[in-house]
Amino acid sequence: RAVKLENGCLSHFEVFTAIAFSLFAEENTEIAVVEAGLGGARDATNVISGSDLALSIITTVGEEHLEALGGSLESIAVAKSGIVKHGRPLVLGGPFIPSIECILRGKASSMSSPVVSASDPGNRSALRGFCDVSGIPRQLCDIVLQIVKDFDLSIELLGVKLRMLGAHQLQNAVTATCAALCLNKQGWSLSSGSIRAGLESAFLQGRTQILSSEEANLLGVPGATILLDGAHTKESAGALANTLQMTFPKAKMVVVVAMANDKDYLGFARELLSGLTNFGSFCHMIHIFFWLMSSYSCINLIIQLQRSCSLKIVE
Repeated sequence: RAVKLENGCLSHFEVFTAIAFSLFAEENTEIAVVEAGLGGARDATNVISGSDLALSIITTVGEEHLEALGGSLESIAVAKSGIVKHGRPLVLGGPFIPSIECILRGKASSMSSPVVSASDPGNRSALRGFCDVSGIPRQLCDIVLQIVKDFDLSIELLGVKLRMLGAHQLQNAVTATCAALCLNKQGWSLSSGSIRAGLESAFLQGRTQILSSEEANLLGVPGATILLDGAHTKESAGALANTLQMTFPKAKMVVVVAMANDKDYLGFARELLSGLTNFGSFCHMIHIFFWLMSSYSCINLIIQLQRSCSLKIVE
């Protein structure tokens, strides 16, 4: 059915996946992090054999691609668990609700795969506060792990300065640390210093990305702090709101949102509104080629927000 829908052609993602694997081979890449595009079991990336796979990682299970993956969190969990290979470790991020964790661990058990969880009771990591590095806020964290189930993993990294902000990014950092320690169990040699350096240098554009003062000036808003984030689901909206409140607790915020019409824009807006105070919210259409047709009307969104969120609109 998928082949028929695509007229027998490779999809955009499949082509880029093939190019990536070709480049990995040409560069004699020692180890690669390969992210699934949609789910896992039937994803274009899921062609790596168990003998070539070091480990699998499932960070979260949310409602993104809900309809394409069966319509429920449980069906999404089943799809994502399709990346687990026989005997290869599975690293879980989470935390997950019990029914979802049961599905993931059940799949691992059926594949005789050991499980390492970043939400293990042996995880005593904590967010200590924030610091400023060259004008950019970072969150100061302690990453302390003492995991004994399946694998014996331990590390103590104090005062890690994460550029990626938010409690969810601390959880991601712990998940990445668990993965690195699993690699060490397989003969790799990743020192604590190397793991710290990797965590502190990790950065993704559009993920709590704070623009420089020069960039703010170019946009015509000198003196403003501008943060860019790609949140577009209820879960990510909640994480974004929490991050903004933690990082800028006293700031008056203006939120500019662009949302495609196939997203849960109302769920996103409600989650964001419930987590923020003292702000104005604007929905802006994306004027980039075909994206214009799939962008949700700001007028429609404002009307629905007024009805469902008791939002007062001031012109």
